[in-house]
Amino acid sequence: MKILRQTDPAWKNLSLGGSKLTIGGYGCTSTALAEGNNRFGAQCTPVDVSNHREFYNDSGEILWDRLTLQFIKFEPNGREYKYNEARVFESLTNPKKCVLLQVDFPRFGKHWVFGEALGSENVVYARDPYYGDICDVKRRYGAITGSAHFTSNLK
Repeated sequence: MKILRQTDPAWKNLSLGGSKLTIGGYGCTSTALAEGNNRFGAQCTPVDVSNHREFYNDSGEILWDRLTLQFIKFEPNGREYKYNEARVFESLTNPKKCVLLQVDFPRFGKHWVFGEALGSENVVYARDPYYGDICDVKRRYGAITGSAHFTSNLK
């Protein structure tokens, strides 16, 4: 599966919802949500997410409780505002679940990556929408500061 990058020239200058923020500058969450859809069989880009203005407030922030629409292949299953290791590990290892991980990013404050896998010695790997690669989350960012969990709604 191709790794999506928020700074892809095809969409980096497009807005998040109706805000003045762009996908390239602040679209990590939208890009990670697109990755989640693709994990469960969709062909989704950050544009598909950001075109839904109802997903965002006027400041361009995701409204987590509004993410259940037809194109979303998963349903929100809780937001953690601190690192819950057991819950993250469970979401990474259950094929019917996925997780977005919040980290601190000096350039923007908070940043979201899409949880990819749990490696040996409990290393958490993620698809990083800013760099467009798979990374060891704690090695790159130091710590996971929160998470958003989802469960597939596919039968």
